[in-house]
Amino acid sequence: MRYSRILEPKFFSALNHIAVIEPFNAMKLITKSFLIIGFIFLLLPLGYLCLSTIGAFIPVSTVKGFDEDENTRIKIILLSSPIHTDVFLPATPRVREKLAFLNSAKLNMENPNLKWLGVGWGSRDFYTNVAQLSDVTPNIIYKAIFGDDAVIRLGAYGAFYDGHGGHGGLEIYLTNQQLEKLVDYMKASFVMRHKKPQLLQDTHLAGQDLFYQAKGDYNITFSCNQWVNHGLRAAGIKIGLWTPTPWALNWSLKFFAK
Repeated sequence: MRYSRILEPKFFSALNHIAVIEPFNAMKLITKSFLIIGFIFLLLPLGYLCLSTIGAFIPVSTVKGFDEDENTRIKIILLSSPIHTDVFLPATPRVREKLAFLNSAKLNMENPNLKWLGVGWGSRDFYTNVAQLSDVTPNIIYKAIFGDDAVIRLGAYGAFYDGHGGHGGLEIYLTNQQLEKLVDYMKASFVMRHKKPQLLQDTHLAGQDLFYQAKGDYNITFSCNQWVNHGLRAAGIKIGLWTPTPWALNWSLKFFAK
């Protein structure tokens, strides 16, 4: 009995100690965890933006061998939203010829009123389902970040702007050779079966835009803007190493054009 009387006070003292201290430590641990998680969620997008800015100014080798003395200069236009960039190609006879495989009941490549072709590459779910901000869902965002099948959007236009520069896009002037290389890059991005592009029939967006299966996977490291970057590299345009955002793409082009 003496042995048990000696241990009882120590035993209950230990219980009281645990009852008082453990909840306090648990709350501190939970608070710290939330702060760390919050910091990480804040740091990741800031780091992404910082790296994209740095990448825009790191020079990268481009395809060489173009005739820089060629007098002919053909204008293409980059039109950007806050997250996406489309390339508008002039519907010259040579461009029509190279993209003749797209000719269909929905797209007449021989239409004399066809002046411009808008071409973009992007996340299938985002591209084909999101017309406005309310269409965005967590699943669409998840796929756009971590990986989604790619599609190509194609739009056919007449004179889509009035006056020089009235479109608000970035104008780039290419030689005939450079334009052909850019179109070749775009052509190689289509998924082809039996020499035909795979037109998607299950898109939810209405209008004149057509969507095709494309090669590659979309994610935040290789975005629509980086796809444009690689196309311009193929055409011999000086540009930075990594431009996953529209502003990084535009800054890079303006910087290396000096």
